Amino acid sequence: MCIRDSSENASPGRSVELHVRVRDGDSAGLTEITMPLRVSAVRDFSIGSHGSWAVSSLGGQPPAMVSNTGNSPTTIDFRVEGVPDGWSVSGSMQIVLALGEQRGLPINLVPEEGWTGPSETVRIVAQDASGNERQIELEVRYSEFSWASSPYIFAQNGDDAPVNIHGTDEGTEVLDRGSRLEWSEMGWLLPVADSTNGTLSIEGEELGYFLSSEYSESRAVLCSITGDFDGMGATCSVGNGTMGFDFQILLISDEGSVLDYFYGSLESNETAQQINMSGSEWKPLPGERSVVIRVLNEKGVLIGDFEREFDVRRSDWNVGIGEVELVGEGTGQQVSVPTKRLNENLLSDADCIISLSAEGNSRSHYSEHIVDMTQAFVPAPKFDRPDVEDSTELVITISCSFPWDIDSDPSDDRKTIVLSGGSSLEDRVDELGTGLLAAILVVGSYLGLSWIMSNRRESERMMKMAQAAIDEKIAEKQSAPPIEEKEPEGVEEPESSDDDEVEIIQNETEEGDEYDERLRRLLDR
Repeated sequence: MCIRDSSENASPGRSVELHVRVRDGDSAGLTEITMPLRVSAVRDFSIGSHGSWAVSSLGGQPPAMVSNTGNSPTTIDFRVEGVPDGWSVSGSMQIVLALGEQRGLPINLVPEEGWTGPSETVRIVAQDASGNERQIELEVRYSEFSWASSPYIFAQNGDDAPVNIHGTDEGTEVLDRGSRLEWSEMGWLLPVADSTNGTLSIEGEELGYFLSSEYSESRAVLCSITGDFDGMGATCSVGNGTMGFDFQILLISDEGSVLDYFYGSLESNETAQQINMSGSEWKPLPGERSVVIRVLNEKGVLIGDFEREFDVRRSDWNVGIGEVELVGEGTGQQVSVPTKRLNENLLSDADCIISLSAEGNSRSHYSEHIVDMTQAFVPAPKFDRPDVEDSTELVITISCSFPWDIDSDPSDDRKTIVLSGGSSLEDRVDELGTGLLAAILVVGSYLGLSWIMSNRRESERMMKMAQAAIDEKIAEKQSAPPIEEKEPEGVEEPESSDDDEVEIIQNETEEGDEYDERLRRLLDR
């Protein structure tokens, strides 16, 4: 029996063929066996921290880091427990670590508004895809300034590492061992020398950092991501160098899965012109997705990264509009818009709307209505008739926002209907009644006016007759001889004359109708 041990730092990879030859002592018998051999993937990690967690009003990242101690790339998920009420946790709660890579935890803890203490205690729990779980407890304290990037810094010796600090800007004085840091668009530039644990001084406040520097020969690395998301691939090339170069390349999705990876080793003055990796196993959900290539050296220090975004859609679904109908008449008329759908269970978080538009002679109309195409029953909404005249064409469309903006059958996304029935029977009866009433009023007014004019003419005729009778009576009195009457002595009669009688008649006329009074006096006489 033959047993072969692999090196502790052996990396998993594709299978290779192992040839085993077995013979007896005198070489009389010989047997050869060929079997596949590969190093199995072992996932493991560690997590550590140093000091308290400084948090300002804008938040802060923890003084904690995680290390990949396995022999293959691994994905680590994080959660924060014991967070006080009113606080929030943001940042990336998942990272992918290459072989031997160390990274600070990209978690930002934001306190409630107005918090300045006392200190709190929280717990960070980390877990990988194999179920390995690690956790640490940290004391959270208030600080006017806090880390906006991880205080664990990994960089090449001789470079300037960018760091970000909450509460600072280009006018703030940030000192490292008495030297002021330079400000750039990427943040504060920290000169990288030997590995050290240092302290930044900011207007009397101090923030500790942990610098890990490595030296390796720099090599030019160029990568590209080709194809669509359903046939995506990656190609990298590594340039020449005077020293040996061990490296690893990871193709990682935005969901934290390692799609493909490559381990390589180059001798001095040797190049790698084309390294191909495949993303055929990538099955992204619809939406804006991305894929990143990370190139690291043998010590897990990042050499370069390349990213590409994809607009991911699915076409195995459909929504549409059925036969549109007008329901009712008059002001209460509605537009019934039945819908149809296929594989609506795929439409997670889909924003779909039904729009109505019309261009009338005197006015136009446009409206949008949100509709849930994933509900249990097929939606068949009814909308109020637009305020446009009959014979106007109404256009109804259904559409969904990205990534559900293209379905399998666009022909049923638009329907048209000509509006009619804008006036109901009751409205027409009311209009007829109003017209008849108006006609009656006109005719009545005419008849009344005619009657008034007729009465006026009759009054004038009677007035003329009365005046003629009066004139005739006066003429008779003037032509008759005067008759003297002997008045009894001692008796005084009240004086009366035609003038007094006329005066009395005139006063009475002021109270009544002039013509009627004259006629009445004439008849009395």
